[in-house]
Amino acid sequence: MIDNTSIKNHLLIIQKHFQNYNSVPSLDLKTNVYQSVLIASFAKALEFNLFLYKNRSPKNSFFHSPFLRGLCEDLITLKFIGKHFSNDKEQLIESYMFYLLLHSMLAQKSFLQKTVPFR
Repeated sequence: MIDNTSIKNHLLIIQKHFQNYNSVPSLDLKTNVYQSVLIASFAKALEFNLFLYKNRSPKNSFFHSPFLRGLCEDLITLKFIGKHFSNDKEQLIESYMFYLLLHSMLAQKSFLQKTVPFR
């Protein structure tokens, strides 16, 4: 049986290897988009696990559950894309990122039109 200290130590060792990936991995964001998103997802999962070990408290576990679910969905989706869209995964990820950006911009525009903060 593995104790919590042992798991935390393993996570800290992994974190040392991922430190170089906590920034944009390449200057050209059009190359290796899938790999960059995959690395970012693993880094996010690792950081979340370390956060949980630092702040061990069951009283907030309800609030951590949605984030954990999002991490799982990211990894499941990326695995599916890697398996079934091997030839088009770069274009698929890039197109989806542009879609999310556009959706966010439209939501912001709608909000700002309603609140009119600059008048």
